[in-house]
Amino acid sequence: MARDVHTILPLIDIHSSEFARSYELGLWWSLFGEREEAGPLDDRYLVDNLKIYAEKGCFDGQPDQTLFTSVGFSIGMIHGGVLSPQAGTLLPDVTTLVTICDKYIRSGYRAGREWFFNEAEPHEQ
Repeated sequence: MARDVHTILPLIDIHSSEFARSYELGLWWSLFGEREEAGPLDDRYLVDNLKIYAEKGCFDGQPDQTLFTSVGFSIGMIHGGVLSPQAGTLLPDVTTLVTICDKYIRSGYRAGREWFFNEAEPHEQ
């Protein structure tokens, strides 16, 4: 049985072909792979993965293919977590890109939203 193909715009402007391929792979894996739970990933997902990449030396010196592929995959996974595999559209009742659990991330998220919607100049939004 063939799957419908959806055109899904990335969350970010991508300029690297390596990053784009990894982003697409993470998006596909999140939508159709063997994830334990459907829906948005936990807020610590990207932070924990960035720590792992740092321990592997991915941030030492010039960015290389390992960094592009690792970060691209992770961001694709996050994006796929909020989409319906059947339609490629936002899941119902999703209000954030990740499930916010960490109190510091929650506080930073609220502060960022407050600034963006109430204090930022139009050119800053």
